[in-house]
Amino acid sequence: ESRVLLPSAKKAEEDALQNFANLCIDVSKAREEVAKSLSTSITEKLPSLGMSGFRFETQMQSNVVAYNEAPSYGVDTVDFLLLDGNRGDRGGTLESVASAGEKARILLAMECVLPGSMGAVCMANEDRINPLAVVYDEIDAHVGGRAAVSVARMLRSQSGQIISITHNPSVAAIAERHIRIQ
Repeated sequence: ESRVLLPSAKKAEEDALQNFANLCIDVSKAREEVAKSLSTSITEKLPSLGMSGFRFETQMQSNVVAYNEAPSYGVDTVDFLLLDGNRGDRGGTLESVASAGEKARILLAMECVLPGSMGAVCMANEDRINPLAVVYDEIDAHVGGRAAVSVARMLRSQSGQIISITHNPSVAAIAERHIRIQ
């Protein structure tokens, strides 16, 4: 009986893997569209955050592997790039070229563009959880004036508990509570 069932089982497996491969391609295309939109939306927010001339880019790479070996997050890897138009688009991955303050401001811009994105990276036992609090450290580093006010407004627009370690009066002024550490 196994000689009769084995060929049909192999065919069903091949069909399922081909369907999976097609779905991976569809997901990759959808991710590409979101990546382009995300890049544009965050780049548009950067000047108001004291980062004029900078460009945020989402770079995707599809890793065509045997689909039965694909990781649970898919076949794509994503890098976030920060390019400085003031220096001929020099830059690199966000983690390697951005200061702590720049990373915090980009994270804030991302949360404004994609509300709930912080929760997307907070996982517990494969379940998404909403963070209890988001801590922004040095978000106002090297900014002042209008940029600091813009940072403050974006922080205020966030839902949930926000903790911002700041030295800037404009950012501190939007807080409901203050904690002074000496």
